[in-house]
Amino acid sequence: MIPFPYIMQDKLAHFFWSYIALIVAIPFVGLWLASIALVCFAAWKELWHDGKLKKGKKEFLDFAFSCLPILLSWINTNTNSLHLINQIFNIL
Repeated sequence: MIPFPYIMQDKLAHFFWSYIALIVAIPFVGLWLASIALVCFAAWKELWHDGKLKKGKKEFLDFAFSCLPILLSWINTNTNSLHLINQIFNIL
């Protein structure tokens, strides 16, 4: 059985490298295109590289942690998102 800290370290690596890629890509292509490219790359990595080629373990959480920097960037750059989140929490 794989120890728990190793699993979390893997997820953090997905988050870290995706965030670095997003930061590098945004000045060149903007947030929209960088977000689309990163989601496509994360899906390709999990489905093709890990799944089809068997070079890793295909996991949804790896994909989710790879896409999390996109969500955080959209929340950070869009004040309407912050207002929407505030409204959601007020409803709950």
